[in-house]
Amino acid sequence: MSDDSIRRWTELLHSAWSLLKHVDPGGAEDVSACLRSIEPLPAARPFRWHSATMEDGMGGMAASEPSGAEPAAAAQFAAVLTHEAQHSKLSALLHMYSLHTPDVTHRFYAPWRDDPRPLRGMLHGVYAFTGVARFWRGHMLNGWAPEEQALAAFEYALRRGQLLRVLPTLLHDARLTALGRRMVGRLLETVADWQDESIRPDCLEAARAAVEDHWLSWRSHHLAPDPGLVADLARRWGMGPPDREAAWRCPEPRLLPDPAARHLDARAVLTRMRLDRTTAARLRTATSVGHLVLGARPADLHLLEGDLPAAERLYVAEIRAEGGAAPGPGTLWAGLARALRGRPGHEEAARVLTRYPELVRQVYGAVSAGSGTAPDPVAVAGWLGRTLIAP
Repeated sequence: MSDDSIRRWTELLHSAWSLLKHVDPGGAEDVSACLRSIEPLPAARPFRWHSATMEDGMGGMAASEPSGAEPAAAAQFAAVLTHEAQHSKLSALLHMYSLHTPDVTHRFYAPWRDDPRPLRGMLHGVYAFTGVARFWRGHMLNGWAPEEQALAAFEYALRRGQLLRVLPTLLHDARLTALGRRMVGRLLETVADWQDESIRPDCLEAARAAVEDHWLSWRSHHLAPDPGLVADLARRWGMGPPDREAAWRCPEPRLLPDPAARHLDARAVLTRMRLDRTTAARLRTATSVGHLVLGARPADLHLLEGDLPAAERLYVAEIRAEGGAAPGPGTLWAGLARALRGRPGHEEAARVLTRYPELVRQVYGAVSAGSGTAPDPVAVAGWLGRTLIAP
């Protein structure tokens, strides 16, 4: 390591430790007890720190090397330290006790990942992110660094919302042991006690949108609708919707992991950048938003700024440009759902994109492949909204 790199690491550790002690004493105690070494990884892009621990390497962690230009670097790294300390604690527990029965087939929705996760990975995720939510809650409530309060409120609301989406379902999974169910139950009690706490309305709304955004994008990639239903709907496209009595009902989709799913959190990262003055200025002057945030698109900026018609036009243009049977990434369809919501004339399209994004995406791909042309995705979604009966 160069002298400059050592200096940046030293400054970051000192500032992150001071913040952690002040706003989250419990997290600081865990880090002090668990952490012994840090392996530097290459510097990451803004708000996408990389970090990891190994189950057999108690006390060690790997983390992105500071570049010296990260926004809210101390707070971000304090959250990373808390996150990895949680993993280390749970790894130690899993060496001594069984929290679930052996299982290599079942996969779950993890709001912080692009891919479906096994049960063991889910337990690690909910345990780690409960610690992260606790840190951001302390940051928000203690008023440390006033310029970071909007970011802290967003991060806390985001992690709280993600945990409340998955913990209730996880609690009732039959593969948990009694001890595993007790742990998940205690986590749920902790997060549920936080759910009525006051959060800045704009940050709370942004977090709620980010939670739903990721879920819709994830569904679009990893849930496969009934292929017979997709084929029937694609054949009927353009014939007009049937009578409501003859409308189709949707069978439950099946999980079919899509390795092409990438950067499903891009709009959440853009939201973080907009909450930081330095990175917000970089967004305004960037010639390519995708260069700043992998997976982001120009339409995303219009969406987050509230220019919904402009966002719709750009999402539609990009979906149609895919051509053929390629229905475009799930993030495009989730963005289109948000751009249409609450706008007169788009009620059916917004409703079906919110309830069945995977079906709309696959039907659109089948229609495009069958006709050799790319129809208007809003028209296809609106037709499906009038054709399908939602359970």
